[in-house]
Formats: sequence, structure tokens, C-alpha cells
Amino acid sequence: MRRTRTIMLFTTLTVSACSTATTEIEAPSGQGNNLSSIDEESQLELATQLTKQVEDFYRRGELSEALKPARKALEIREEALGPDDPEVGRSLCFLAAVYQAMGKSADAEPLCRRAATVLEGAFGDGHPAFAMSLQLLADIQASNGRLADAVTLYERALSIQRKTLPSESPIVLMIESKLGFTYVDQGENEKAEDLLRRVLAMQEKAIGPDHPDLVPTLDGIAKIKVKSGQSDEAKKLLTRAMSILDKFQPNHPQIAEILEHLAEIEELGGNVNEAESLRQRAREIQPESENRRGFHGAEVAKSRRGATIEVIACRNIRSFAI
Repeated sequence: MRRTRTIMLFTTLTVSACSTATTEIEAPSGQGNNLSSIDEESQLELATQLTKQVEDFYRRGELSEALKPARKALEIREEALGPDDPEVGRSLCFLAAVYQAMGKSADAEPLCRRAATVLEGAFGDGHPAFAMSLQLLADIQASNGRLADAVTLYERALSIQRKTLPSESPIVLMIESKLGFTYVDQGENEKAEDLLRRVLAMQEKAIGPDHPDLVPTLDGIAKIKVKSGQSDEAKKLLTRAMSILDKFQPNHPQIAEILEHLAEIEELGGNVNEAESLRQRAREIQPESENRRGFHGAEVAKSRRGATIEVIACRNIRSFAI
């Protein structure tokens, strides 16, 4: 199966939530400072600019371009601040997130585990920055099919964030969404639907009923309805998701994915001609969609989880929300 990438929509609110965090945390001092104070300041400013480049490349899907600045920012911070500084932990998360988005989980996992060690050592095991690394590690485990491990990590990260953030926080909703999708893949449909329905209600309240960030949640609930034999309800959810995307961007690539899901429902119901018509529309939007297999394709599940670049993008990990 050809690997495809869904454009992730769960971004804007999370970046905003991180960027506006203000509570100051006293972090341990670096151990590896071999630069003069002036050189250190200029180098750290360069690392900040490189990190911004990583974010920009990542969001544009230019992942190979993001690797070089991510590596360089990590190198600078390790030299200036020492290997155990929390900013080094964040740089490790950035680099791991890029590798994970490229499908290189073997490269991402050791970086993420090191980041978790650094952040836990700096802030303790109940801090949101540590939870950030757990969330990324859960993404990696889920993408490799280690669902039980992923659930444990998501639940731990969620427990930490719920203690420090309001229930409607975009960060909390993101983790709940990822956990819900993983429950779906485990066949825990009741737990999954309860969680995703809560996420959907909070999203609708925060950003309105027609925002594209609702689409992955609607899609996840629709998958549950298909599994439970409620095809009509699934079609309503998917039609709503497609309508949202069509207003947001006609011929958005994810519309093709939803059309594939609708085609699978029609096919399961014996409506072969309608299924083929839907697949033809999907191919017109995105030709490679003919290689995607709807609700039962692993690529669809992977694309929903994404990496945690939005959470990692807090401008200063020392002022991470707590």
C-alpha cells in the first residue's frame, strides 16, 4: 500500500494554548556551558530561530527540510546549556516529532525516551512538559501497533494534564482524541465513543459546529458506528465532516478519504454501484486515493494521531502551563 498523508487539522488552538502560558518554573541550571555569555546568548537566539524554521517546515509538510535545523538547534542547546537542560528535552521532542512524521519511528523513539528522562529529571513526573514527551512516545507506540503501550502512555499523559489544565483545554482534548482513536483500534468501542463524544461537545462549544478541527473526531465516531452496524448514523457523521471540509477548502484531500469511507459503507450494504461512484469522486480529488482502504486501513488510523508538534511548540518550556 502506498503511504499517504492526511493534512492534520488539530493545530491552531493548541499552539495558542502553549504560547500564552505564563507561569514561571525554576529549572535546573545547565552543566555544559563552554561558551562566553555573549556567545551563548547569540547561539541560543540562533537555536530559537532554527526551532521556528522546524515548526514552519513541519506545518508545510516539508519534513526533510525540517531535519537539519532541528538537529542544529539540539546541538546548540546541548553545547550551551548542557545535556540535561529542559530546553534540550524540548529540542529532542522536536527532532523526534519530525522523524515520527516521516515514518521513522526507529529514529524517533530513542530521542523521545531521552527527552522524557531529561524532562522528568528537570521538572518531576507530574509536570506538563513531561506529559508532552509521554504523548509523543504514545504516538510512536500507536503507529507501530503497540496499542496497549500507547493507551498506558496516553492515559498517564492525560492524567497529568487534567490536573493542571481545564477540561476544555485544547491539549487535554488532543490527548483524549488520540486515546479515543486508540480505543477504537483496540475494539473498545464504548470507551472510545464516550471519550470522542466528549471531545466533540467541547470542540463545538469552543470553536463552533463547522470548524475543520471537528473532522477527525466525527470520522472516529463514524468508524465506531460502522463497527456497531449503525451505518445510517455513520453516513450522517461523515456527510457532516465532508460538508465542513468543503466549506473550508473545496477538494481538500481529506474529502477523498471521507468519500472512501462512505464508499465502504455502501459496499457493505450491497450498493456496489454507489460505492464505485463515490470512489470515482475520491479519485478525481486525489488520484492516489484508489490505494486507500477506508475505515480498515492502517494508514487512516496513523494519520489521525500525528505527532505532538503543536504541544512541543511552546516558546519557552520553562513557562509551560502548570
